[in-house]
Amino acid sequence: MILNNGFIAFHIITCLISIFQSFKSLNFIIFVFQSGTTKVVQHLSENLNENFGAKIWFLMPCHSTPFHSHFHLTNADLRFLECPPKLSENSELDEDEKFYQNPLEFLEQNFEHFSPTHIVTFDSMSEILKDFLAAKHFEKCHQFFHSHFPEGRVGSWVDVHCRGKK
Repeated sequence: MILNNGFIAFHIITCLISIFQSFKSLNFIIFVFQSGTTKVVQHLSENLNENFGAKIWFLMPCHSTPFHSHFHLTNADLRFLECPPKLSENSELDEDEKFYQNPLEFLEQNFEHFSPTHIVTFDSMSEILKDFLAAKHFEKCHQFFHSHFPEGRVGSWVDVHCRGKK
């Protein structure tokens, strides 16, 4: 069977379009989708030299950020909500669960022990903490896009709140 040039050209063009669409999807997944947590950690690690002795508190679900992989040779004190594995059914609630059950109560009990200079949250939590953060002289200083499709405790944006002047 002899194939004509039109048939071959059609398949080559179809193949190229498929490859192009795959690259577009791959770029979205790699560089856009849920990238805010990586971007915020990268931004903070690059800019900590300007804020020597920063104390950064990540109030986000466990394992949300790459965390220590980006904070090399900095003088920052980093804290995140802990969630160790449950060793039994009777295990006490971890910090992550306590925080999300009652964020304001958790902060009232734990804020002064750490006294952060920066607080990182998803935008959905920022709204809940808005009054508390204002009372402690924090204001939103950076925001990073995270997801078109937020779900559960994860928001569309990652917010960085910086302690302002008192």
